[in-house]
Amino acid sequence: MRAVSVCVILIFALGFTESNAEDFAIRGYGGTTCAQFGQVYRDNLAIEEPYYSWALGFMSGLNFAQKPGDLHKMRKLDGDPDEQKGLLRRYCATNPLKNYMDAVTALYLGMPRF
Repeated sequence: MRAVSVCVILIFALGFTESNAEDFAIRGYGGTTCAQFGQVYRDNLAIEEPYYSWALGFMSGLNFAQKPGDLHKMRKLDGDPDEQKGLLRRYCATNPLKNYMDAVTALYLGMPRF
């Protein structure tokens, strides 16, 4: 009985640890869902600018995180901003339960490499 109680407590504790880690793994606009982005965007089109600014910072960070000398793994971030914003909006419209960060990651992975 004690072993079962310990297992239940560990599973419960690990679940909360994982959840808490997830809550703080993504900060800022990237942590909002695509549905939330869509709602605030419909209410105020200007909100897209801070979201897009977050996206540029996130993608720059992904590039920066590459090992020195791995330039070929980095992505070119110099595409058309209006086209990139459109891709983010379309991704979110078709994936409302995903995070905005997921939309940005999809955009980043579709960009050409150096």
